[in-house]
Amino acid sequence: MKILLVSANKTSINMPCFPLGLSFIASSLKQRGHMVEVTDLFNTEEIERVLEDKIKNFEPALTGISVRNIDNQDPLNQEVYLPYIKSLVEICRKYSSSPLVLGGSAYSIFPYSLLSYVKGDYGIPGEGEYTLCEMAERLEKGLLISEIPGVISSSSKNVKKNRKKGNFIDCFAPDFELFEVGKYSKKSPMPVQGKRGCAMKCIYCTNPLIEGRKLRIRPVSLIIDEVECSHKNYGVKSFFFVDSIFNYPEEYPLALCKEIISRKLEIKWTCIINPSFVSSELAEIMKKAGCHEISLGFESGSEKILKTMKKGFSKDQVNKASKIFKKYDIKQRGFLLFGSPGENKKTVEESIAFAERLDLDMMKLTPAIRLYPGTKLADIAIREGMIKEEDNLLHPSYYISRDLKEWLFEKVQKEVKDHAGWVL
Repeated sequence: MKILLVSANKTSINMPCFPLGLSFIASSLKQRGHMVEVTDLFNTEEIERVLEDKIKNFEPALTGISVRNIDNQDPLNQEVYLPYIKSLVEICRKYSSSPLVLGGSAYSIFPYSLLSYVKGDYGIPGEGEYTLCEMAERLEKGLLISEIPGVISSSSKNVKKNRKKGNFIDCFAPDFELFEVGKYSKKSPMPVQGKRGCAMKCIYCTNPLIEGRKLRIRPVSLIIDEVECSHKNYGVKSFFFVDSIFNYPEEYPLALCKEIISRKLEIKWTCIINPSFVSSELAEIMKKAGCHEISLGFESGSEKILKTMKKGFSKDQVNKASKIFKKYDIKQRGFLLFGSPGENKKTVEESIAFAERLDLDMMKLTPAIRLYPGTKLADIAIREGMIKEEDNLLHPSYYISRDLKEWLFEKVQKEVKDHAGWVL
């Protein structure tokens, strides 16, 4: 079957991001014998012309659109991409009658509301590698696809009934041949995903909605095969391990670093670190394997707020982790996320003072927390009357302690001006 995959992302939030998830989808479809083409709309000006040409020349029997973001998650300078995503569906319908299925991280958070808004035919929340293959195979045989576990249609009533618990692929690598790797790798690190799923309980996080809570880890040899392929075949020298927590379980990063060292790969890379699972042994081997920078995810410098957010670690653990990475000359990025339940001027000042003492290479400050359906923070916002239970949250709403809004926005902007390396 001819299948067209469209990467809808055309923006750079934090950095240009190679459509890794779609490359896994493409690989799974090709392994099953399907003809696959990709239209990547990043940095594309004439979107309708590009899609028209691709659809007319390829004549797909199935079209998939991957949606990474529906807004920029910035309460100070908000951008919403919903009309743009809807326009992509309309363009595809204009030039093709093939069934249209939505997927991607943003779609997984808003499976029903986004499908309804853009008027798509079907959607696959969560992992789609196996589900989309089954959909294609049923379409070829003229069988119903709305009843496939993991597929949502416009007539579906309950996402939980249809949602399939996917198994992270461990038998093949993402497909790079269909993508222009260079337009990403020249500007930002190439993403690599070694595992999916997160059992942590942060009250605002969407990761469990997208990937589930059960941790699935790819074989380390396959992960580094992917890195080596990108490095040797496409000239990629910089990588970003995008796992929600790189250093858990603790044996995983050690094995991965040993594999990089054993293959003598001259690369540099970055990752996301949880302060709970840091040791000198880990930092030392990460440095030897080419790690030059980490994102130290702590979000607050107040013990009270860390507990409210259910981060699962203390300020002492953050401080200890930071000192260890400094010892091995690994750059550090930090993040402060303000406005959560119980936040007040005292806890804000406490977080800022803590961040100053850490003296990281970069610090990103966010003065409110984007609300997403299915998170504990959204439940709290409903109880407090900030949003209604029926709100689908497609259009951005933010949680911020009621007494802080005007003061906090001004405070955060002032701190960014006053500190080198601090950004919004």
